[in-house]
Amino acid sequence: MSRIALIDTYVDPTYINKPIQYIDLCEDSNGEPCRHGLTHGTMCAAVLDHCACDYELINIRILASGSADSPKPFGKIEQLAEALRLCGKLNVDIVSLSAVSSLLSDSRYLYDITHDLAENTVIVSALDNRRYVTVPASYPFVLGVQNDWAGLLQAGEIAYRAGDPLGAEIYANCNFDLLKRQRHGPSNSFAVPVVSAYINDLINKGRKPYEIFEIIHNLSTYRLPPERERMVYPGMPVTREIPIVFIEGKSALEFGRLLMDGMYDKYSIQSTGLLMMGGAYDIRLKHITNTSSLQNDVHFMRRHYKTDLIFIITPDDNGISEAFAALEGDVMLRCRGTKAVIEYENERLTVNTQNVLDGLNNILSSDLACETENTVG
Repeated sequence: MSRIALIDTYVDPTYINKPIQYIDLCEDSNGEPCRHGLTHGTMCAAVLDHCACDYELINIRILASGSADSPKPFGKIEQLAEALRLCGKLNVDIVSLSAVSSLLSDSRYLYDITHDLAENTVIVSALDNRRYVTVPASYPFVLGVQNDWAGLLQAGEIAYRAGDPLGAEIYANCNFDLLKRQRHGPSNSFAVPVVSAYINDLINKGRKPYEIFEIIHNLSTYRLPPERERMVYPGMPVTREIPIVFIEGKSALEFGRLLMDGMYDKYSIQSTGLLMMGGAYDIRLKHITNTSSLQNDVHFMRRHYKTDLIFIITPDDNGISEAFAALEGDVMLRCRGTKAVIEYENERLTVNTQNVLDGLNNILSSDLACETENTVG
């Protein structure tokens, strides 16, 4: 019998046909389970209970309870990190996680914990319903899940799409009558317990986590023609211009990551980047090979990354000046040891690298509009 941790709102036990172990990490907790009816967590648990058998359920509450008639529940990223850490201590077999974040700077709280947990636990996580790259769902060692919006599968069926650009390679159909009866529609959140139930069955048959990933990769292929994908998955509309900053130089990656961290820590500006050089994994950075596809890469990042600022990071000037002009870039930074050359509009400045952060914010202040929050939901 596997142990499944559902990290979400409270699960109301009157809707679930099994005992539930409760752990409450919310700051408003009084230590007693709250029966809030058909909360988000309750509906996730109901789908799990519909699809799975022979399992133990642990409900870890990190979200203030919501319902069909109340606003979407939100929680703090620190509580999600603590819940994942707790799953390791409890020897959980499966984490069923529909409480996620599209704010990629939250990766600093989640990456190491999730990476360590994934060695012995299968983590099943929802993609953001607005189709933003999501933590932890888009990590390569997490089973990222999205709903079968195109209706190619039967209710309860799952399929695999290798190389999904958002990092959520599993598609699941959760269009069950039990959701319809409660006036809920399919969503990425409710697709997660469908996959968790499938994993539960494999674990109960003695499969290990590494074997489960191999089995998932060999599922039937989710085949969605490109023209239909654009129609079904249009992505978030770009409602504002997002500034583009080029960083060029041998130390461009290190410098770029420092700027990304600094812009968020000091100014609450969320940054992402296109990376044209090797480097350690960072969910905020998308690797590209050359400048020929930059227009499409920037367009994709504007629609599918929650970001206020896009960096394009490269070790040299090979084609960058032309790409900067073609994209109508806002600022060019050239790293030269302890100095940086800043080019924007008709200005050219040479400054110490420690002064670049404030200077960059001042240059872009009229264009930057922070739309990010440190929450999960």
